[in-house]
Amino acid sequence: VSSVFAGNITVGETYPIAEPDLYKEIKTRAGNLKNAGIPDKDWANDDVFEGSLLPVAIEDKSRLFDPTYLLPRAMIDAEGRTLYPKGYPVNVYEKFTMPGRFIVINNSDEHFNWLKTVANLTESDMVLLAGGNVIHARKSQKIRFYALDQRGIERLGLKAVPSIVSQEKTQLRVNEYAVD
Repeated sequence: VSSVFAGNITVGETYPIAEPDLYKEIKTRAGNLKNAGIPDKDWANDDVFEGSLLPVAIEDKSRLFDPTYLLPRAMIDAEGRTLYPKGYPVNVYEKFTMPGRFIVINNSDEHFNWLKTVANLTESDMVLLAGGNVIHARKSQKIRFYALDQRGIERLGLKAVPSIVSQEKTQLRVNEYAVD
């Protein structure tokens, strides 16, 4: 344990980092897979991302979603002291402001057109693809897409696509749009 100083004032204590370096972990695990003879997955293959994770919105809707979750286990410091107990409510938006919006669409011409003409995409927005091949969509649409997974659906409170998720104080505003 050491102290952090700001000029001559002690601001607080620091602790050694207990977590492994994520980049090193990924490289090690990827190397282990190759050494084990496991072939690389062809993530550009269309059948990998077949279908949609969410239904298409049939009407325009707007709702607030509370992203607060309960810690699944206690958070313990290096000395074994409990920082936060199991079940402690956590809402990252109490301390964090999203830089942009999450825009969630399906891999369809109608949704690509809606994204370009209605969604008013900005550089700080992140576009999530709820189905289809992300690599092919990036190439064909010249937009940086990210794959949506079940965890993302739960954390953003998604129920249908297309949707735009934005932050309102400590909650998320989820707007669903019916696309003709």
